[in-house]
Amino acid sequence: MTDYPWYKSYDPGVPHSLEPYPRKTILDVIAEARNERPDYPMLIYQDREVPYREIEDESDALAAAFVEMGVKKGDRVAALFLNCPQEYIVFFAAWKAGAIIVPLNPLYTEYELESRLNDITAEVVVVLNLWYPMVKRFQARTSVKKVIVAEFDDYTNSGKEKAGSAIEQGDYWWMDLTRKYAGKKPPRIEVKPEDTAMILFSGGTTGTPKGVMESHHSLVITGMQVAAWFNAITLQWDEKFLVPLPLFHSFGIYASFGMALVQHNVSVLIANPRDVKTMVETIKKHGITNMGAAPTMFISLLDYPDLKMGDLKSLRMATSGAAPLMLDTKVRFEEHISGRVAEGYSLTESGMAMLTTPALGKWKEGSIGLPLPDTIIKIVDIEDSTKEVKQGEAGEIAMKAPQLMQGYWNRPEETKEILR
Repeated sequence: MTDYPWYKSYDPGVPHSLEPYPRKTILDVIAEARNERPDYPMLIYQDREVPYREIEDESDALAAAFVEMGVKKGDRVAALFLNCPQEYIVFFAAWKAGAIIVPLNPLYTEYELESRLNDITAEVVVVLNLWYPMVKRFQARTSVKKVIVAEFDDYTNSGKEKAGSAIEQGDYWWMDLTRKYAGKKPPRIEVKPEDTAMILFSGGTTGTPKGVMESHHSLVITGMQVAAWFNAITLQWDEKFLVPLPLFHSFGIYASFGMALVQHNVSVLIANPRDVKTMVETIKKHGITNMGAAPTMFISLLDYPDLKMGDLKSLRMATSGAAPLMLDTKVRFEEHISGRVAEGYSLTESGMAMLTTPALGKWKEGSIGLPLPDTIIKIVDIEDSTKEVKQGEAGEIAMKAPQLMQGYWNRPEETKEILR
């Protein structure tokens, strides 16, 4: 094995490699957790604990419904949600049916949503009732044939009648479906680690947003890499991970589905990250030990007028990504928590993190950190990516790692250009 220079800066106990990785999917991880501790909470949502057993049973029911609707292996199922238990259930149900989940930003314009749905040719969309009218306005111009509608409080008021909103004939209420198929399981469909699990749309900073195909294995690999990186301060089954980041963003997806689930830690969901009061109260009430957030979220917490010293002390680790973190923000936030703020750098195409600052070791201002285990980084010439630049020269990052995307959906030429 090559002895890369960054290895000498790894924290004690962090391995250079985790290979060979187990041939697992997140579905395997969830099944193992349910078998070991069925009543242990996978999620906490509005103070309600949602155990592994319930998530498994509900996703079995929805997967059975998907299959009866005609969803086949490789089909795309689109989801428009804020962070809530239904979103996790949709992910697992789609995977159990052999489908590819495509979480979409519900704050897209109608044109953007219509364009994304036509790109992936999804026939089934699962949507919160907040955005149901918008989907119906353009449905006829897409391939969408079936719409499933969830109410935001289905998991807090599951026994109550619906709020009175109506849906069109041929569409389905979430709770009606899960009750109809309660106790049923989908047919056994083989899902391999190398199968495509999801399509995440890139931010489009270098052109039109592209559908990034991620495998089932990449979620498990990323979770194992990040767990190994922070193994000195995080424990299996013992962390509460705040999830304010949306699950249509790679940071949110990999933080919760990869890092938290692979470690069997509880994801505590924040539906509205702009509700800073609820975030602070949730951290205090549930003793949150870890969180991932964008720099703007750290600033919002620090600017909250009722924030008191000690309110965030349960946090042993916070991870910042998606944008540069200013030094002043990092220093001020670390005064409120019992650990440090790590910074990571990545792309939608490369999972949650390519590089991350150490959990315990030396931190350098302006650094985006060290490559994670099994991640090889080079700085190459912008005009000729076959040439590695000398130390101190400007260039662009080239990466080799097992968690990389499979390619861009329906864009073979662009895939060929970026994966070499």
